[in-house]
Order: sequence, then C-alpha cells, then structure tokens
Amino acid sequence: MLKSPARDKDVEVICLIAEGYMAANTILRLNMNPYRLVPFILLSFSFFGAKADPVIEDFKLNSDEGYIEIFGSGFGDKPNAKPLLWLDFESGIDFSLSRTELSIDDINGKIVSDPDNLDNSVLIYDAKGNGSGGPEDIEFDSDKLFISVKRYYNFDIDDPELTGSSGGLNLKVLRLWASYTSPDINNIYLGYQGTEGNNSGRIYAEYTGQSTNWVGSTAPQKGFDWLNEEVIYEASNIDAQNGIFQYIRNGKYAKSTEARHRTSDRPKRYGVLVFDQVSNYSLSSPLEIMYDDIYVDESYHRLVLTDSKSADKYSESVIQIPIEWSDTYIKAKVRTKSINNGNQYLHVYDGKNVSTAEGLRFCPECPVAPIIP
Repeated sequence: MLKSPARDKDVEVICLIAEGYMAANTILRLNMNPYRLVPFILLSFSFFGAKADPVIEDFKLNSDEGYIEIFGSGFGDKPNAKPLLWLDFESGIDFSLSRTELSIDDINGKIVSDPDNLDNSVLIYDAKGNGSGGPEDIEFDSDKLFISVKRYYNFDIDDPELTGSSGGLNLKVLRLWASYTSPDINNIYLGYQGTEGNNSGRIYAEYTGQSTNWVGSTAPQKGFDWLNEEVIYEASNIDAQNGIFQYIRNGKYAKSTEARHRTSDRPKRYGVLVFDQVSNYSLSSPLEIMYDDIYVDESYHRLVLTDSKSADKYSESVIQIPIEWSDTYIKAKVRTKSINNGNQYLHVYDGKNVSTAEGLRFCPECPVAPIIP
C-alpha cells in the first residue's frame, strides 16, 4: 500500500478503506466466488454510504394463489421482474412467467414423467442425433447472465461403450455463442471428452481465450443423478482477461479463473445460450438427458429457497419466479419442491450478486408458537 507523508489520520482511514476495497475486490474476482462479498468490502461500502446488503424482514405466503410476498430492503431495482426464460414443464411448454417465447420447434425433447417422481414432469432429450438439448438458441443481450437448471445424464461420459470416433464422446454441457459463423464466430463452453474420463471438464473461450480452465475433480461429469446447476457469467472487456464464467453444482463452486471473452478482432459479446451440444456419438441406442426447472436471466437479482441459513453453504436450492420486484418488495411464484420442509431458508440476491447475510426461515408446515399472555 502506498502511503503519503501528508496524510492526516482521518484521510488515512478513508484511504485505507478505499485501498482495502480495491485489494479485496481483486481477491474476490480471482477467487471467483461472486456469491458473498467479504466483510471488509461490506464495511467499506457502508462507510461511503453505498447500498447495503439485501435484508428480508418478513414474508407472506398465499398458498391458494401460489405466491409469496417478500418485504425488506436492499433488494435493488430489477428493470424486468420476470426472468428471461422459465420452463418447468408442469403445464407443458408454458412461457407465461418468461419475458421471451421460443418456438415449440426450438424445444428439443419431449415431456415425460420423472422416473424418480411420477408427479413431476421433465423434458427428456435423446442426444444421439448430435444436436443440442432442451431449449435451443436462447438469445440474450447483456454483459451478465444467471442460469439455473436441474439436469440428469442417463450415462457416464467415460463408459467405454459410448466411445465413438476420434476422442470419444464429446459433450459441451453449456455453451455461449457470439456467432456461429466467421468473421464473428466465438464461444465459451463447459465440456467433457469421453476418452479423457469424468475429470476431463474444462471451461474454454474458443478463439479468444488465453488458457483452458480445467475444472477437473471440482466438477466431474456425473451421470445417473439429478444435478442442481448454476452459472454466473459476466462478459470480459475487449482484450482484457477479466470475464467470469463460474459453474456451481449442488452449491459447490467449480475451479474457475478469469478469461478473455472478446478481442479487437472478435469484439462481439456472447448472445446465444445452448445446452448439451454432443458429437462423436455413433451408437443407435439412446443417449438420454433430462431437464427440469430451467431459469435464465440477464440479471443477478433472484429469490432462492435453500437448505441452509448461509447463502454460500447450501446443497439444495429451488429458484422462485418473480413477477414483481422493487428495492423493498418482491412477489414471486412460490416453489418448495425437493427441499426438506424443516430446513428451508429464503435468500435474496441483488443486481451485484450480493445476498442476504442470513436466510429467513421458511416453514409453512411448522407449528406456530403459542401466544403467551
């Protein structure tokens, strides 16, 4: 830290906080854990009068209509309350809670009952056609993107029987494209290569990236289980290695590094999202992938129900679908499936991806404490 001999004590305190914020912010981005800001950053924000963390003061549940209302402060202003895309397949292909509407032809797969829960509907896709699964070509126009999806691979990438042509089965589980054609062709993906094994995962910005981020054992390919997956994306500046592509599975952060997403030769931002682009599969037997609860938004603002009071120590999460949003009030379509009723907590994230310090207990079926006169 540079020190000026002319600083008085008050000036030095302010400079220390400012310099500490910049240093902590650098550490934050290098650690690639954008969920929670470290206490020193929060202290410095507070000192300069910046906006505080989100705080949930109360909630009201309307079970008959299926909505929840959240009251508090620091939620931030969300210009578009609804997400860009929301699909849960319970009522077929329904875009009523989305801001975008895809063609039915752009939804690859068919709706079936979840084999593990017949009361739940999911989308199943056979990837043997070497295309892409689920909703195809989701267009967005933003520097930021938040993605949440529940996904089930009915195979292991390293199964010897799946080996096709060169390199074995090639699976790009999630990919962002700037363009499919020259001169603007450019993309970033999280993918696996069959002959390299389950720990072959890598995040790579093709055409612009300076190095491959090997996620390895922090996010091995996992078959035969439902995965709760999230991605936090932020575009890099042109020619700068400061872009974010953070993959999170069941609350666990995969290894990640900052990357260069754009260059002077390829300045266009990513603007199209696709799931599960598959190649090198040559067998006639199905290669099945199931999807549920697909949530995509151009904002980090979100309301989430998790199994942990702490926002960064959860293993299960259920995204809630907002329909109204202001700095002090949220109204959302409530969803509680898949989390134990006795261990549910509401968390709000603002536009900078800062969450509530502690979640608010949510337990509609818990007994109400008696009123003591």
